[in-house]
Amino acid sequence: MIRRNKKGQMILFGFMLAVAIIVLTMGIIGMLSQSNADAQSAMNCTSPALDKYTQAGCWVADLTLPYVIAIFIGIAGIVLGAKYLIGG
Repeated sequence: MIRRNKKGQMILFGFMLAVAIIVLTMGIIGMLSQSNADAQSAMNCTSPALDKYTQAGCWVADLTLPYVIAIFIGIAGIVLGAKYLIGG
């Protein structure tokens, strides 16, 4: 009986899935940055006289893009490194 090692196929599948997640992230960045720019202009974030709630909203809109990128790249890294994390 011939035993075949299927680990190579799963590593390739995990790599392809991680690359697909990264490409999806790069596609979302354009839409998300435009949405953030629209939200910041609607809240008038460049005005020096902002109340603390509007200022907090501007900060959240400003920090959304880096957090989304970090989350998606983290998910891609988990998919890529799942073989080592699970130990299978």
